[in-house]
Amino acid sequence: VARPNPHDFHIGEQVVVSGHARAVILSGADGRGKYTVGWPGGVRPVLEGVTLERSDTGFDAVPSEAISRPAFNPGQEVSVSGSGGDSRLAVVASGPDDSGHFTVTFEDDGSTSEPLPPHQLKLRRRAYVKQYTSAAVVGPGAALTGMLAVLVILFAMLAMFTGMVATCRRARSSHYFVCIENVERPGSNADSLESLLQPTHANGLDEFALSDKDDSAARDGDI
Repeated sequence: VARPNPHDFHIGEQVVVSGHARAVILSGADGRGKYTVGWPGGVRPVLEGVTLERSDTGFDAVPSEAISRPAFNPGQEVSVSGSGGDSRLAVVASGPDDSGHFTVTFEDDGSTSEPLPPHQLKLRRRAYVKQYTSAAVVGPGAALTGMLAVLVILFAMLAMFTGMVATCRRARSSHYFVCIENVERPGSNADSLESLLQPTHANGLDEFALSDKDDSAARDGDI
């Protein structure tokens, strides 16, 4: 059996341009032997020794000599496209044979395929799929743990804020509550304390508002 033309590619086939840049055949070849290709992610690569031309569709036209098929090695994970447009996951078992075909083992039932042309095989990027899945799917246990952690942080911040407010209020207060034991409330010396003595507080203690000049000398237990 004659080996297929290495520069004869199919629409939708995954190929390599200039030895390293991956692309997908969109159309071709035209009368000049060029194929229109699309780049993964839409990012146009930098190629050495290859001139890219914009086709009428806005995609790049590449000469067939710069296009090659990716190397499928035994053990590589691939997807196999069927005639109906569906695809199956498989692993390369052997190949290429003299016709350039590969044999694969399907993952769904473990069966081995007939020799397949390379344009039906596409390399799989399972690592990216796993990374996306692990980042996007969060179990209920992880979500609950995260919510509890957020609540603990919020309660801690609330406690700190409440303590700061209480400290500020105490620092700014110039009132002292005193208890006069075993004596009646001041009477004879009420004139000297009248400017300071306030009505009895609700807690039963006498409240004194110290003036600025007394504030510097005021300490707990001084009164």
